[in-house]
Amino acid sequence: MDAIHPQSVYQLKNFDFAFVERSNGSWTYAMLAHQSRGSSYEEEQMVFVLDEKGSSKVIDEKDWARFICCLAESEDQIQRPLR
Repeated sequence: MDAIHPQSVYQLKNFDFAFVERSNGSWTYAMLAHQSRGSSYEEEQMVFVLDEKGSSKVIDEKDWARFICCLAESEDQIQRPLR
């Protein structure tokens, strides 16, 4: 999967799509349903809808780079592994 820089996660808007890592370690093409501030602290969160049943995953800002993989829209945005 060609991923782009983690900073692009901050550019996601509601109803955009990205790959999200599920709790079982698999990756799912998911829709961003909502962004909000966490209820118990000031960290921002993203809520993704993972499937047609409405399963969702809430991801805290500190975990965005780990659990969210945005897709490249052009070759210029692709982050290639260093060799």
